[in-house]
Amino acid sequence: GEEDFKSIEDKDPEWYNSLVFSKIKSLVLYPLRVGENLYGYIFASNFNTDKIAFIREVMELNSFILSAEAENYRMRRKLEVMSRTDMLTGVLNRNAMNRKLEKLARDPGEVKNGCGAIFVDVNGLKKVNDSKGHDEGDEMIINVARKIKSVFDKKNIYRAGGDEFIVLITDMTEDEFNSAFERLKAVSRVEGEPAFALGAHYASGDMNIGQIMHIADTNMYSDKADFYTNHPGADRRRR
Repeated sequence: GEEDFKSIEDKDPEWYNSLVFSKIKSLVLYPLRVGENLYGYIFASNFNTDKIAFIREVMELNSFILSAEAENYRMRRKLEVMSRTDMLTGVLNRNAMNRKLEKLARDPGEVKNGCGAIFVDVNGLKKVNDSKGHDEGDEMIINVARKIKSVFDKKNIYRAGGDEFIVLITDMTEDEFNSAFERLKAVSRVEGEPAFALGAHYASGDMNIGQIMHIADTNMYSDKADFYTNHPGADRRRR
């Protein structure tokens, strides 16, 4: 009615002018909300005002249905993200890694073009958990993840276990991979900061992803053994 349009003119003159320009004489408007968030509106205009009660009822029902569908979509997206994300560090989790490995196994061509794997294992975590508590241990894991993310894109980093991360690379040349790995090595043994063992391998051609990961894992265990040889007080954890 005229009073409603007068209210719109007072509250939002720009919107009122657009309605006048579009020759809108009647309008029913309903919000689309998901939780506390307003995503938009649905509306009907220039209808037979004798049917306004029916139109309001239909619009209200449509608003409810569309808002419910939007909420369902939002929840599905949230669950999908949670299913592949490690909540402590923000990197991808083991579930996401298994999907990636299945994809690489199905498509050997991607590995054949060049693939690198890096195994990262936090040193001394058991001692920290036992002596300072698991909150301190979690902070140690978070700091190591942060260092890995400073070198590699988060989409390539997976938390494979409690103190183990794996980086899978299929979008770098061997020289780029080796250069990035050297940068990671440089931050792996900074005095006063969490240390971590590293093992890497890059290959192209006929070697499959399983072989690449096995060599990288073996190299990591060698690096870890060297660390505990040089730091006997670090209290090597049992595997």
